Amino acid sequence: MGCRSAMRSYNRAMLTAGFLRRKWPKRHERVVEECLRGAGQAVHVFGRLAQAPPGVATVHVRAGFYRRAFFVCPRCRQRCRSLYVPPGAPHDAWGCRRCHSLIYAVQRYKTVRHPLRRVVLPHLRAAKQRAVARGERRAAEARARFMSGL
Repeated sequence: MGCRSAMRSYNRAMLTAGFLRRKWPKRHERVVEECLRGAGQAVHVFGRLAQAPPGVATVHVRAGFYRRAFFVCPRCRQRCRSLYVPPGAPHDAWGCRRCHSLIYAVQRYKTVRHPLRRVVLPHLRAAKQRAVARGERRAAEARARFMSGL
């Protein structure tokens, strides 16, 4: 019985905030939203419109009836939809999220009030615009069906 209580107090003492900061430092130094807002740079591919930075190749892949555009990451040679230059890096150090070990603000900051959580990512903005256009198109089709029935 005494051994278990000693083990519990040891575990409590080991999991203090200071211990966790020293034991497990942040593996990801930067956040994607810092590249979008701050001194960093970001470029994204939407559909078939791709304006690649100098020295970066663009690849088009058929997916069913559609053709999708991807960048080829200059560092790891993987296909990716976005390339970033984090703040503090040289201006021509383009790379994907994995190469720069970037994470999203949602993964780091759990509170919704954090300013970086309010940054709207370009792919989410495009998805929202597509949803609005789809709703307007459906409303127009419904009006046309209603008017043809009169």
